Amino acid sequence: MKVVRFGTKELFQLTVKIVYPIDPKWVFGNLIFEIKNQQIGDWNDLVSVKACYNWMNDFLEYKIERKEPLIETNMTAVFEYLYNSIFKNFENAKKLYYSKYSIAHLGMSSFNDFSVFLIETDLYQRVIWKNQPEYGINEVFFPPYTLQQVIKEFCIWFTHNYVQNEQNLF
Repeated sequence: MKVVRFGTKELFQLTVKIVYPIDPKWVFGNLIFEIKNQQIGDWNDLVSVKACYNWMNDFLEYKIERKEPLIETNMTAVFEYLYNSIFKNFENAKKLYYSKYSIAHLGMSSFNDFSVFLIETDLYQRVIWKNQPEYGINEVFFPPYTLQQVIKEFCIWFTHNYVQNEQNLF
């Protein structure tokens, strides 16, 4: 199957390959993010691309304020604060911080080895991530709504090719 890319590899790119469009409810393939030429996700992992699409639609539809007082703090401190709040803290903190800052669910099992956080201001988006457990922490700053614009491109493409045409696919 054909590999389709959205966005730019130099800034933020979503790459997808549809492998098995089994039926209208199950469309499987590969999906990764590439941020400044660094890969987030396992290209060899087969995911439900339709489920990723559903998560991404929710990400676009339900606006969450992702502003954090630590925005000016160094990336290691911010990553550790959010990671520990989610994975090593009380259940109520986990729910608050996971739903507010983590975007690893967008790639489903392809992102299992990654912790990915999005923090936003009026001036920029800040993505901080780590491939667990072996690699260091990374970060990048984007113009506002960069992730949303690229994800919207993917959702429009997926809707046109796999959702609106569900009856004609099979």
